[in-house]
Amino acid sequence: MTKDLILKIELYEMEGHNASTGIVDFANWLKEHTVNNQSKPEPRNLNGEIAYNENPNQYESKEVEITRLVVFMNRYAKNYIKQALEDCEIQTSDEFAYLASLITRNGMGKSELIQLNIQEKTTGMEILKRLLTMNLIFQYDNPIDKRSKCVAITDKGKSVFFATVGKMMQVSKVIGGDLNENEKITLLHSLRKLDQFHHEIYTDGKQKEALAATNEYNK
Repeated sequence: MTKDLILKIELYEMEGHNASTGIVDFANWLKEHTVNNQSKPEPRNLNGEIAYNENPNQYESKEVEITRLVVFMNRYAKNYIKQALEDCEIQTSDEFAYLASLITRNGMGKSELIQLNIQEKTTGMEILKRLLTMNLIFQYDNPIDKRSKCVAITDKGKSVFFATVGKMMQVSKVIGGDLNENEKITLLHSLRKLDQFHHEIYTDGKQKEALAATNEYNK
């Protein structure tokens, strides 16, 4: 109960309100927000399964549904991006993300860029190879560590990026779907919290430890 109230206060303040003043205003907002959140979408049939389960067992938990829906959202996004970029020089969200990472930087190490985009080294190197081949980026010796290489965006890369950014903005708006502003703020708050949690695990290379810590399904 207390944790839920704290989250509601955080959301209230994210919308530009101040929960410490005007308790009546906060109470009215809380009532409206709670009422709005009580309506649930109709469950979608997933190969004989319902989209959510009011009484999940250990194999149909909320965590399982979150994982499945996150995977589905990723697939939806990839499909939209594929359609949006079909006439562009770059063809994937990864290529766009790498250019976006370099557009505001003079350059950065290959490994740093790959890690920034949360990818395996082999996958990241393939993306960099494609961008180099298209002359969208160039590489140079790392001034700090001569054993490694840095990359930076070319003038052509900047041109391609800015020609593509409008299409990616369209994709972003479609991905937001029919969520209202309050729902978007709530979702964004949750995703940021999850990203912070998992990024620390990813950065420290402790994925195996994180999996071992949740071994209740293997008992």
